[in-house]
Amino acid sequence: MVRSEELYDAILNGDAKKAHAATQAALAADTAPMDLIAGSMVPAMDEVGRLFETEEYFVPELLLAGRAMKSAMELLRPLMATSGEKLTTRVVIGTVKGDMHDIGKTSSPPCWKAVDSRCSTWAQTSRRINSRLQWSSINPR
Repeated sequence: MVRSEELYDAILNGDAKKAHAATQAALAADTAPMDLIAGSMVPAMDEVGRLFETEEYFVPELLLAGRAMKSAMELLRPLMATSGEKLTTRVVIGTVKGDMHDIGKTSSPPCWKAVDSRCSTWAQTSRRINSRLQWSSINPR
């Protein structure tokens, strides 16, 4: 597995421009897209998650790291589509309709799309019955 330290550091530091440039450089050096994802991008986001858990990173750092990841993925996604690599997981992310706390829904799809291009976000309408959340409708966004 190949690791691009420049790409790893760019994502960890939330620098979308450097992530884009590091991805271009790695691709120019004939690094496979999945090697970049598995060797640099996913480990960087794992570290971002660890830093968030230990309260060294906060929501702004999470959002910046997600943007950097998305910037790199813009270059990789078309290459993965033409390479014929098959992705097997489907991810559906949702929030309760009207909930203003949708950061997870808006910031995690770039990470999921890095490993699975079939990621959808949904708005959920819900009601509470016997302290259990029951879904009454699903509306794609």
